[in-house]
Amino acid sequence: MRRIITIACLIAALGTPLPASAAPALPPRNVSDIITLLNTAPPDTEHIAKARELLATPVADTLPASQRIQQLTARSNAAVMLGQTDSMLADIRAAWALAHNIHDNSVVQTRVSYLAAEVHAGNFKAALEAAENHVRHAPLAGSRLASLSFLAENKARHGDPAGAEADLKQAEVEFNRVYTSGRGWTTWGYGWEASIERARGGVALGRGKFADAERHFRKSTELREKDIAENADRLAKGIETVNQGLSIGFFLMAKRALADTILLQGRLVEAEMLYREILDTGSRAYGVASPMTLIYIEGLCRVLLEQGRIADARDLTRAALDVMLKQGMAPESRNVISNRQRLASAHVAARQWPEAMTQYAAIQAALAQDSDLNSRLGQGDKDWALTLLRTGKVGEAEQMMNRLLAEEQRRFGDDEQLLAESRGLLAMALAAGGNTADALTRFRKAVPALLSAQKDAAEEEAATTTRRLVTILEAYLDLLYRLHASGQAVAGLDIPAETFRIADVARGSAVQKALLASAARSATRDPRLAQLVRDEQDMSHRINTLQETLSRLASVPAAQRLDKIIADIRRDIPQLKNERKALRERINRDFPEYTNLISPQPLVPDEVRSLLQPGEALLATYVGENASFAWGIAKTGPVAFAANKLDLAEVNNRVAKIRKGLDLGNSSSLDSDLDLASAHSLYTEFVRPVMPALANTDHLLVVPHGSLGQIPFALLPTAPARLGKEALAFESYGAIPWLIRERAITQLPSVSTLYALRHFAPQQTGQRQPLLGFGDPFFNARQAGDTTATQRTQLASRSIGLRASPTTRNANSATIADLARLPDTATELNEIALALKIDPKDTVHLGKAANETSVKANNLADYRIVAFATHGLIPGDLNGLAQPALALSNPEVTGEKDADGLLTMEEILGLKMNADWVVLSACNTASADGSSAEAVSGLGRAFFYAGTRALLVTNWPVETVSARLLTTQLFRKQAEQPSLSRAQALRSAMLTVMQGKSIDPATGKAEYSYAHPLFWAPYSLVGDGGTK
Repeated sequence: MRRIITIACLIAALGTPLPASAAPALPPRNVSDIITLLNTAPPDTEHIAKARELLATPVADTLPASQRIQQLTARSNAAVMLGQTDSMLADIRAAWALAHNIHDNSVVQTRVSYLAAEVHAGNFKAALEAAENHVRHAPLAGSRLASLSFLAENKARHGDPAGAEADLKQAEVEFNRVYTSGRGWTTWGYGWEASIERARGGVALGRGKFADAERHFRKSTELREKDIAENADRLAKGIETVNQGLSIGFFLMAKRALADTILLQGRLVEAEMLYREILDTGSRAYGVASPMTLIYIEGLCRVLLEQGRIADARDLTRAALDVMLKQGMAPESRNVISNRQRLASAHVAARQWPEAMTQYAAIQAALAQDSDLNSRLGQGDKDWALTLLRTGKVGEAEQMMNRLLAEEQRRFGDDEQLLAESRGLLAMALAAGGNTADALTRFRKAVPALLSAQKDAAEEEAATTTRRLVTILEAYLDLLYRLHASGQAVAGLDIPAETFRIADVARGSAVQKALLASAARSATRDPRLAQLVRDEQDMSHRINTLQETLSRLASVPAAQRLDKIIADIRRDIPQLKNERKALRERINRDFPEYTNLISPQPLVPDEVRSLLQPGEALLATYVGENASFAWGIAKTGPVAFAANKLDLAEVNNRVAKIRKGLDLGNSSSLDSDLDLASAHSLYTEFVRPVMPALANTDHLLVVPHGSLGQIPFALLPTAPARLGKEALAFESYGAIPWLIRERAITQLPSVSTLYALRHFAPQQTGQRQPLLGFGDPFFNARQAGDTTATQRTQLASRSIGLRASPTTRNANSATIADLARLPDTATELNEIALALKIDPKDTVHLGKAANETSVKANNLADYRIVAFATHGLIPGDLNGLAQPALALSNPEVTGEKDADGLLTMEEILGLKMNADWVVLSACNTASADGSSAEAVSGLGRAFFYAGTRALLVTNWPVETVSARLLTTQLFRKQAEQPSLSRAQALRSAMLTVMQGKSIDPATGKAEYSYAHPLFWAPYSLVGDGGTK
């Protein structure tokens, strides 16, 4: 949880309530709307000039105390406007020195400002003492209620649950007193009730009871919104009250507490919407460029980073920073430095090291101007150290990590999990500096604790934790390979086995994060499991809250340190961890399949061998920032382990070149040849080096990583190849030695998926129906009324009918109604049904019938094949889409209630299936950052958990005729030869299509050959391809 910064809400004074703004049902795909507002916002010259004038005018000592308090408070608020934190603190403390013994409402703004200032500065002890003093002397129950509510919430946040409970109990007494007396209730009732609700929420949050906290924060927000209108009425009638800016500020703080609690629960879209609403209210109340608005940008950026929208977070932070500097904020102001830190971290997340270094250099220069701030921030942070390392400043990185680790040891003692990340980053610096032995020792100590800590990461920080974990694991992999290549043995360490295990964790971390968030919510299909999961989550939230509180409390100056509370937290954390361990052991014992989904154990080669069937071999890959790796494992024989110098950028580049000849979109031509040289180079670097382990096998299980998941390994040439002359278009591709000619190929999302598929797949009991299909959904009313929809998108150069793909990824805003219809999928599903000798009318749901209600109403466990011939979407394809999904008919067309037309990964996890195949025939695994392949991987894991053995998924928009030929061939072959494995059936279908030709129906002549991989390789088999 983040510090609650309230100071900036105390400036503006509005006399009328804010009108409600029309908020969209879902947030747009990007933040260009907010950035445009920031970039076009003029400087608030009037308020800036007034603030500077105030600060330039000293407060006369001869003035009455009440006037001096008022002027000092105003100067403090002016300093906030200009980002002058030291001046703000000096003035508000001087005001409080005069006002601390005044306990009526005349100094309420000074009191609120002072308490907020001390909390913001990290002086919790001073803030708590001031509030407690006010409670002891305030004559009015309502005033005591406000301070007690503040105390309860902040003691809960700072690790004093007993004190928080006691203050909340006393606050309840004061609340009941003002409520029953009726005195002042009509004037202050909404505010009083909002205060007690927020205190209740804060105490619940401190206990890790997020659902309870959300309920209270939501009620507090609703009451504060009502109070804005009431406060305007009080001002209009001349009743003593706070200014409207403060009233709106209270509302925004309540809403931020609600947004942060929802973020903690992993509901990212809802959290984004709340922060957008906060920014909208703030900009209308204070102005877009006001500090009172800009402080909330930070919360939205946290949400964006958790959604994986690094570029959006970076661009929004940069825009906010530009506005601050344009407003005249000093470079050394805390707001500016804080924004630079966030901008630098966004660059780190995007691996933009020079850009990150530019920001850290500016931070370092600013800190040199403020000794107090330099003492707090000058030791650096983990992203800063990593940036130093990546920009060649290895010695400085090592020094910074040593300082950070020493500070964490002071705060946390010898807690292995809490120190693991810093130890791993220090090991990276040592390895980069050539201190191999010390680095290896530290890696071997840090990595096990890191893997354990990753499972316990707070949801709001999961993305950052995952990125750092992967960075450290990649460095460990690189060090181990260098030792292996040099022939150095490491006592007690099997390097091929260790690297294999570590790579599977790093490879699956991003997908695992998404699955974890969805799986916990989908666990409700079993009430016993749901309760255990809730209990475990509450315990984890409580532990994470205490650990963050401990870090915050231990970082303040000794005079402000709450030593007893720190000691209590250090005592409580181990006890809570033991209780959580017992809960997890119970979940694992009673629900092993769920445990394997959310926390799969990385496998070692011997465990993989036990899972492989005769004739199978596994090929695992990993693409790192500086190098890439491959492993080969067969049923018998040693592990083959190899590395190459292809870095992440180069692998992405080669994959993009290959896809250029395969993924034609909706309107381009096939004039460029497939880049056979790049395709063969991937075979040379990733397959050939481990081929000794793959010999004498006919079924290859491939675990791709990153952008390698965007291309089927089936189309990699096993030897250098060039295209010859053609009498018929594409026929020269028929001579290429594709890998699929040698063996069948199955793709796996991760190595651990193989364990799940072969241990937890449902037994094939009872008589199942052959097929259940959903296709050609209607995404808008126009499509529903069009009975002549074309089934082919004609390319300009070579007339190839391609299936449409989503075109929303370049749009600022997109909904399900913007998706292109897929009319040819109706023909595909009907032909599959006929190939299986069943009547399509009985089993294929098309148009309006291809909807959410229909999917969920069918007993999916009764079908061997379940086909979704519709768009596969990735997070961000549509407004508010934060997880992979399948697009079904729009509820605005079907009239469904409580439906959004999307079958999300979370909903798939809640299905109950018993399918040999799930067909996804309109997916596209292409994306610049690999997120599409990760999304397909996430969908696959979800379907496997639901009870599916294998997915048949498209990698690019398919040519419609050859695609139907391939799927019908596949299922016909399986129906005719029940002993044929799924992988061998797909290989046979591919080889058959490869020999075919497209025939012009008008002339009966061949138009082009299907020998090009565009036609025979669009489908990948993901899952278990070996089971008969």
